[in-house]
Amino acid sequence: MVGSKAEAYWKELHDRERGCFVGLRSAELQYMALSVIRDYEEEIRMLRQRIQAIKSIYNSGASINELLPNELLVQIFRWVGPRFSTVDAVRLTHVCRSWRSVIHGTPVFWADLLNPDGAIFARHASDFWIVRKAFERSAQIPGLRFSLNGTFLSCLKTYPSLTSHISRISTLHLDCIGNKHRDLRPFIRLQMPNLEDLTVWLKCADARVTPADTPSNFPRLRRLRTNCVSFAVRWISPSARQLIIGQHWEEWGRSPIPKLVPCCTARKLDRLWDALRGPCADLTELRLDSCISDKITRPRDPPLELSKLETLLLHAHTSDIIQTLLNSMKLPETAQVTLISTFCPYDKLCSMGTGVPCIPKVDRLAIDMGSLTRHRIFNYVVRSYEDCTKQLTLCSYKDPIDILNPIDNSNPIDLLRFFQGSVSMFSPEMITELDVNFTQPLPGLVSADNAGWLWLFRRFPRIFRLKVETQSSYDLCTALAHDDVLPNLRIFTLHTGTDATAVNNEILMFVLEDRASRGLLLQSLYFARRVSSQEEAIIPPDVASNLRRRLNAIVPNFSFTAKWGPRGEGVIEDLLDGEV
Repeated sequence: MVGSKAEAYWKELHDRERGCFVGLRSAELQYMALSVIRDYEEEIRMLRQRIQAIKSIYNSGASINELLPNELLVQIFRWVGPRFSTVDAVRLTHVCRSWRSVIHGTPVFWADLLNPDGAIFARHASDFWIVRKAFERSAQIPGLRFSLNGTFLSCLKTYPSLTSHISRISTLHLDCIGNKHRDLRPFIRLQMPNLEDLTVWLKCADARVTPADTPSNFPRLRRLRTNCVSFAVRWISPSARQLIIGQHWEEWGRSPIPKLVPCCTARKLDRLWDALRGPCADLTELRLDSCISDKITRPRDPPLELSKLETLLLHAHTSDIIQTLLNSMKLPETAQVTLISTFCPYDKLCSMGTGVPCIPKVDRLAIDMGSLTRHRIFNYVVRSYEDCTKQLTLCSYKDPIDILNPIDNSNPIDLLRFFQGSVSMFSPEMITELDVNFTQPLPGLVSADNAGWLWLFRRFPRIFRLKVETQSSYDLCTALAHDDVLPNLRIFTLHTGTDATAVNNEILMFVLEDRASRGLLLQSLYFARRVSSQEEAIIPPDVASNLRRRLNAIVPNFSFTAKWGPRGEGVIEDLLDGEV
């Protein structure tokens, strides 16, 4: 050993170590040094284990473990771990011994891990160890929810230790869209006697399946959801109660731009209708979401009768397709129906719902056009209720006029045509409540034209409660000033925007006092006006006193508020309140 560095290292050695190396030749010296290094590395490893154990004991003494009962800790663990991230769930077990003990002894935590929200748990063969642990530690849970990719299906066959756990699954989500996991044959051969809810995403043109595959190994299957019409037709069984056929959006909820993964569509309804007629007499929910071809033809008679149906959703490109579907079905009066047309003119919504059995019993309507707060994906929505139970919903994603000719002042929206085309099929004698929501400005509307509101109010004279949220409300108030408009109105709620034609306090007071002079008194008034700044929201004391005095003379209960700031984040200022 020569050189300054070697001499420096030699001084750092203990006397015992120096004695081991004295007199050794090069090869012997290296061997002895390596032996000592290994001894020290083993000591370091043991010390690290002891330090980790002491850290676990230290973390176990955290105040949260004393302040919160284990039951509450378990609920926190379930929400921050297995529901969203497998990695986070595993990390929780390494924080301290106390947490590890609680988590390992909580079967429901591991049951959550098998089916995280918005994600696939078992993706690849490398996930087998955590899947097996989750199954084993959730052994006390009878009905498991499990999500997997088609690639993991081979593991279910390769490792028989999972067989006993598979029979406990009641809800299964199977994604076979990817290029490497399109073989459904291992799934079809599984024995799952307790499976009740099945979701299968696939591309039937590429998937490897057995032509005669049937759900014979799944005798309790009640709910089937898939994007493949052909698969659904083969898998409809007598035990089925819910059938959902619709498009699959990859990365839905996890990506700002989800990818549509379509499969086959139904070109002839006869095959689907025949599959539903016999075995599905007890079907309670049917959803056909963008799975019907644009070239569909009406099936042969008799119409499909689903006497126990509670929920129906039909989504097609045009209202004509939806009408073809409805004409070939016989629905119970109590069924809740949602009809969605991707391209339906704003004055043709009624054409979708003609003949729906629940229409004569509807007593409440809600109309949305371009709403910012509800139905973000729809341009036009009409909802109808019977005793607060939603019975019929008419929706359109886009109007063809919006695509060919964007709405502007030269191409205005005609409210009269919109109202006539969206609510004229409902009974004037039945409607007593009406909600209208126009939260986006409607370019092109002529402020002096109140024909649309007049038609709507005269169409339904028995309206008792009216709620309107709109940017431009001048036409609404001038329509209410007519003699023969809404004689039964008792509860009125009006939210206006910052538009130049938004009604101001004086105009509203004039209309209310004019109606009161004709004996048309309100029981309650709720008025909220959006303004541009906080200064505009302030009413001088003398003006507020005058408004309160005039309102007390005509309305027993009233509330005036102003809202300023960004929509959805504004601050509410109470202007004056009556005896509410």
